[in-house]
Amino acid sequence: MPINLTYLPLTASEVPVQKTFTIGNTYVFEFWYNETYDFYTMYIKDEDENLLYTCKVVYGSSLYHAVVDGLELNKLIVPFDIQDIISSKSIENTSVNSDNLDNPVRLYLIDE
Repeated sequence: MPINLTYLPLTASEVPVQKTFTIGNTYVFEFWYNETYDFYTMYIKDEDENLLYTCKVVYGSSLYHAVVDGLELNKLIVPFDIQDIISSKSIENTSVNSDNLDNPVRLYLIDE
């Protein structure tokens, strides 16, 4: 049985960016880059642009880990390098930064 991995299309060169994705429901996602400390943040808004959730993008961790009224994602969003999963049994302590976002780290959608 083939494995179908999907991910949010996002490249370092387009950040800051706002994109609309349907993951359960339709939400507006904003991604920002902190140049001083070399990391990304994600903001999730409803279609009326009301802020629902925000977090730092952390390698190997779900980008949302709270119950939020109005936020009903049906997938986890987890940034990782697929080679880490294939070549080892653990996820290395890696940061998501301007050098690796989209190559090789992607924001994969994982069933809960």
